Amino acid sequence: MSEVVELLAALAPDLAEAVRAASRKAFVILDGTLLAIDCIAADQPFYSGKHKKLGMNVRARADPGGRLL
Repeated sequence: MSEVVELLAALAPDLAEAVRAASRKAFVILDGTLLAIDCIAADQPFYSGKHKKLGMNVRARADPGGRLL
């Protein structure tokens, strides 16, 4: 899982760049979802009480056209 996070982080713009892109838009959309993960003892911090299962919270920012920022 950490390899995927590192890869996505390397491809994503940094916070300052994302804020600059968002400031040029009329509004942005922030949405998130819980991605289910395998249950192992070390994953207890990843338990979602709201969803009653293990998972990672993933959030995305998009412009009004649906393009990821």
